[in-house]
Amino acid sequence: MIQVIVTGVRQDLQTYQYQVFLYDPTSTRQMTIWVDPYIADALTATLQGKPRTLGAHDLVIHVIRAWDARLVRIIINKFTNNSFRATLILDTPQGTRSFESKPSDAIVIALRMEVPIYVAKDLFDSYATKRPQDIKKLPPARPPTDEERKGLKPFEDAFHDEPDFKL
Repeated sequence: MIQVIVTGVRQDLQTYQYQVFLYDPTSTRQMTIWVDPYIADALTATLQGKPRTLGAHDLVIHVIRAWDARLVRIIINKFTNNSFRATLILDTPQGTRSFESKPSDAIVIALRMEVPIYVAKDLFDSYATKRPQDIKKLPPARPPTDEERKGLKPFEDAFHDEPDFKL
């Protein structure tokens, strides 16, 4: 298992869907999970230290506490039917119990209860990518050299300021 931290939530500008980023602090990789707007709002509020109350996540937290249980960790451990699945691990007076959940809900609950978030190593290895800020930066742009300009000479007619048509 790989312990991850939530580094942010953002809306994809092409699909308008929301993503949560799970970062492995021991490497330069992160995993992305798509979430609905309600979860994105709950995660953002929680990360900002201003969690909303009286939502479904609060109900689960109240039930856990009412059972004299303690959430130990969550594990994102399955990928089936194009969806990740997570398991909440609880210590209860009756012993250790586990409950399956959507990972997005499990992440909100884990953040609010301040417990570790893990991803199964095989899943993380399959779905993680390098964080954009860790990808090697390209050198700054520079004007073309005279030699490069000569190579573009045959294409000069294709690029001009005036359009070939009039409106």
